Amino acid sequence: MEIPHASFQGEAVLMRLLDPGVRVRARQQLPQAWARETMWRRAGEAAADVKERLAAQLLSWPLEKMIEANWSWYEPMMFERRREQLLASGNRLDILAIDGNCKLHRRTCGMPFAEVVPSPHVGKLLLRGCSQRPHGADTLCCVHAADRDLPGRPCHGEIGSHRLKRALHAEGDVCHLEVRLAGFGSWQPACTVGQEMLARYFANLADANIRRRRQKRVESRAKKWIGMRPRRRTFLAPWSSARARQESSCQTHKETEQHVTAAARTAGFLLAVSEGGLVADCNEVIAAESLSQRYHFLAKVASRLNSLQIVVHDDACHLRLFCAQHRLASDIAGRLSNMSFIVDRFHATGHKGVFCRNHCLPTSQNNELLLGNFPTDIAESVNALYSPLGHTIHHMNKHFAQLVVQECTDVHNLARLQSIRDKQRASAKKRRLSQA
Repeated sequence: MEIPHASFQGEAVLMRLLDPGVRVRARQQLPQAWARETMWRRAGEAAADVKERLAAQLLSWPLEKMIEANWSWYEPMMFERRREQLLASGNRLDILAIDGNCKLHRRTCGMPFAEVVPSPHVGKLLLRGCSQRPHGADTLCCVHAADRDLPGRPCHGEIGSHRLKRALHAEGDVCHLEVRLAGFGSWQPACTVGQEMLARYFANLADANIRRRRQKRVESRAKKWIGMRPRRRTFLAPWSSARARQESSCQTHKETEQHVTAAARTAGFLLAVSEGGLVADCNEVIAAESLSQRYHFLAKVASRLNSLQIVVHDDACHLRLFCAQHRLASDIAGRLSNMSFIVDRFHATGHKGVFCRNHCLPTSQNNELLLGNFPTDIAESVNALYSPLGHTIHHMNKHFAQLVVQECTDVHNLARLQSIRDKQRASAKKRRLSQA
C-alpha cells in the first residue's frame, strides 16, 4: 500500500476511453464524488451528531464550503489517527524531523497581507498572503480581482509606494505599514487612507508582479541566458524575523529576496516526521517558507505532542533563535525555547556560523547523544514520496487540497506501520529459529 499518485483528471480520461457512455464532466464529478464519500466515511468514525449535520450538507453544499464547515472535527480526528499510529510503531516520541515540501504546492492568489491566522498556542497572529485559488487564468482570486478592478477616486489620490517602518520604543521586530501617495514626498500611516484604496493598491501590485515574472520566464526560455540571471525585486516585505536572521551568520534561511520572489504565488506543506517515516502532523505554507510559519507549525505540533523535546530541521539555527526571541509569549513558547534544535547531516555542510557550531550541528558530542540512531534525512525521504502528488495538487482548491494530503498521509502511515510490523515479525521468527 503506497501513496496514490494518480490524478483525478487522468482517471476521468481513462474512464471515458474505456466507456464512451461516461458523462462529459467526469473530470469535475470524480473528485467531487471521492471527497464527499471520504467525508461521509470519516463522519461514521466521529460522533453521531457529526454525521447528522453532515447528512444535510453532503449533497447540497458546494464541496469547498462543505469541507471547510466540517474541518473543525475532521482535522483533529485525523491527527488522533496519526498519534495512534505513531504510538503503535514504537518510534521515539521525543524527536521529530521537520521539513517543507515546495513541490507539493497549489496555485494561490498573489495578494499579500491578506490573511491573519491566529496561533493560540503562542498567543500571536500570523500575517500571510491570500490562500485562495486564483480565478481562472487570472493572477488573483475573485475577491482580490474585484479589489484590483475597483474604480479609482481622484479626489483621494492614489498610493504610490509602501514600506514597513520599525516602531519606536517597541520590543522585537514590531513594524507599522506606511504609505506614500503619488506626487507627495512624505510618508503617512496606512490607517489614514481608505481600506478600498489599500486593497486596490496591493491587488494591482500583486497582479503586475506576477505578470512580470511570467513574462521574464518566457523571455528567459527564448534567450537561454548564460550565467546568473539578474536579481529580481519583489514588493513583498520581510517577515518579523530580522533578529533571528542577524544573530546567526548561516545563510540558510528561506526569506531572501530570491525565496520570496520564487514562492510569491505558491503554497507548500510542512511535515513533521518520526524516525520510522510516519508523518506526525502536516500544515500548509503560503508563499515562502518563512520562520514565522515554521514557528506556527512547530507550536501546534508541540501542543499536541507533550513528549517532543528535539527538532531536526535544515534551518535549525534560525528556528531556535526565533523560538528564543518569543519565549515569553506563552507556556508553549517557553517550552519551544528550551528544546534542542539539530541540523540534519545532509545540510550541515552549509552551516558555517559560530552559533551553529556551538549548538546545532549533528557532529557535536551532545547532539550525537541526543540523536542516537535517528536518521536525520528521514524527512527528505518522505518528501520524495509525496512529491509526485504535486501534479494533481497543483490545480486543487484550498480545502480540497488539504483533504487529499490528510488522506494520503493516512495511507502513507498505514503502509509504514505495516512495514514496521512485518520487520518485527521477521525478526521475532529469526530469533525463535536461532533458539531452537
